Amino acid sequence: MEFIKYEVNDHICVITLNRPPVNSLSLQLYKEIAEAFASADSDNDVWSVVLTSEGKHFCAGNDISEFNIFGPDYVDQIIKATRAAHSCRKPIITAIKGAIMGAGLAFAACGDIVVAADTAKINIAEINMGLCGTLSEGQKLLPLPLMRYMALTGESVKVAELEKYGIIMKIVPVEELLDTALEIAKTLNSKPPLSVWKTKAALNNIAESSKYIYRTAAFEYEASLQLAKTEDHKEAYTAFLEKRAPEFHCK
Repeated sequence: MEFIKYEVNDHICVITLNRPPVNSLSLQLYKEIAEAFASADSDNDVWSVVLTSEGKHFCAGNDISEFNIFGPDYVDQIIKATRAAHSCRKPIITAIKGAIMGAGLAFAACGDIVVAADTAKINIAEINMGLCGTLSEGQKLLPLPLMRYMALTGESVKVAELEKYGIIMKIVPVEELLDTALEIAKTLNSKPPLSVWKTKAALNNIAESSKYIYRTAAFEYEASLQLAKTEDHKEAYTAFLEKRAPEFHCK
């Protein structure tokens, strides 16, 4: 794989996003994420998964240079990748740092346990580009009132502010992030793996999270496909590239 490091040691699969400079999501990276989680899910030598990243940032969302090829086929690949991550039978620890933006939140939220570096901040950025998304996946991680604020304003929230909501298991210095995630994975792996997997399935059944995501996400994907054709989306994209304030006309 070109943009993912996939390693299995002592029954822990470490999936590392590695697309410099900010691990933005491209069509190829979506394909590799789907492949990586499918491999981890089917491999009985993998008992738990750690999702992490190279560089300063976990994931800065979709690569805006690919907005020109955004369409139904692209959306299908996004769905395959997010479904593979959120439907993985194995417990997932997500280790997040730096920017977690837009669609990057979808993969941060796939974690059954989330640990964060003190540098981390989350942003639901789609509205800044005149689009809509990451809400169905984000609801696994963020309480709805907070998500409404973030999704409608496009403003970021530092991970320290999220601690009071109980959604981050641990906040640690960035240099301790991966070791912290691996220690949790080792604790999980000290339990009977079949029991751990069934317990995760039972927890998902209580929350109905996977069903909820794929019952509601279709609305967002269709909304973004429609919004991608609007003049305001094109203006948001152009203004971002030109580093100027956008002028919207509700068209």
